[in-house]
Amino acid sequence: MPQKKQKFTLMVLIIITGVVILYAYSIFARKPKLPHLEQAQLKEEIQKEEQVIPVRAFKVTKIDFVDTFPSMGTVKGVSEVNLKFESTGIIEAINFKVGDIVKKGEVIAALNQKEAQLNIEYNKSKLKTAQAEMQAGKKKLEVYQKLYEAGSIIKAKLDEVSQEYEVAKSKVETSKLEVEHSENELDKTSLFAPIDSVLTSKDAEAGELVNPNIKVATLMDISAVYVEIGITEKDIEKIKLGQSAKVNVDTYPDKDFFGAVDKVFPQIEGRSRTMTVKIKLDNKDMLIKPGMFARASISVYEKEGAILLPTGAIRKKEDAYYVFVVKKEEGKKDTAEQRSIKPGYRTIEYAVIEEGLNDGELVITESQGELKDNSLCEVLEVQGEADEEQKPEEEIKKPSLEEQET
Repeated sequence: MPQKKQKFTLMVLIIITGVVILYAYSIFARKPKLPHLEQAQLKEEIQKEEQVIPVRAFKVTKIDFVDTFPSMGTVKGVSEVNLKFESTGIIEAINFKVGDIVKKGEVIAALNQKEAQLNIEYNKSKLKTAQAEMQAGKKKLEVYQKLYEAGSIIKAKLDEVSQEYEVAKSKVETSKLEVEHSENELDKTSLFAPIDSVLTSKDAEAGELVNPNIKVATLMDISAVYVEIGITEKDIEKIKLGQSAKVNVDTYPDKDFFGAVDKVFPQIEGRSRTMTVKIKLDNKDMLIKPGMFARASISVYEKEGAILLPTGAIRKKEDAYYVFVVKKEEGKKDTAEQRSIKPGYRTIEYAVIEEGLNDGELVITESQGELKDNSLCEVLEVQGEADEEQKPEEEIKKPSLEEQET
């Protein structure tokens, strides 16, 4: 009995082993053998199973790029002249009001001139008397000269008459100087404009008694003007002497005025924490007046044929920058190609790319999934193309450059 039982158990084990072997063989026979597949076919099969990532892209185009720094400020004159009379007197008239344009040589104000004119007349009268005395002395000298030559008078008498003539001549010269002085005093009763300018302040009125220490008015040269602006500490490095600028004022909303950065003050103001910058404008037509509110745009960077890219498309790994470029091949799905780049000048929104991109390429700016080199992608929208205004059905979160660098 024990031997029969052992034989039966052995037969059962053999049967079970055979069944397992047959089952395993049937599975192995049905499974395709990888070594017989072409490598390209295997890669294609794997890509079919990959996820296609929806993306938005930016079309790279060469443009003439100018970055401007906007600011606001106040118009001021290039030079200022305080007007004072050179003599004491009562103001008879002020011929201009604040804001009037004044030409060089025009009379701004005048003192009462009656006394000065009387003084001129008096000195002219003295001059005529002196000239008459000189003529009489000259004739007398001529007579005495003949008498002396004839031996009728002594030399001492001739010298006496000659001395009288010299004194008369001296009185004439003195009288001429007095007339000239009195005429100058008359000129001092008028305030003349020394330059083409605008009257910016009037500090006295007609009827007031003034002297050389009292300011009557202020003129400002506005043939050229400054727009004075304040630059915060973080923007100081952007501003340089000679940078071109465009200025607009509310009085002429449709007119642009052009100038350049003329002065950059080295000091930071304590309270405002700003640095003063002056933009000089040509103002020959005197349209811009001191005190006007002005909006200025300073050109801080210019480049012809620049390749511009949104900063959100740029990614950083360690010290290297890269982007994903849409790679298109006929008959195949689009893929994302990882490309190293060299960014140059940057703004908040855009960066100028020095190396790594070509005109017309599509750079991925946003994606719905994590991109890797050769990831399959589908472009939902292309920015930078005027003829394409596609609107994706769902929003794609745009990572900031800081988040990408992190």
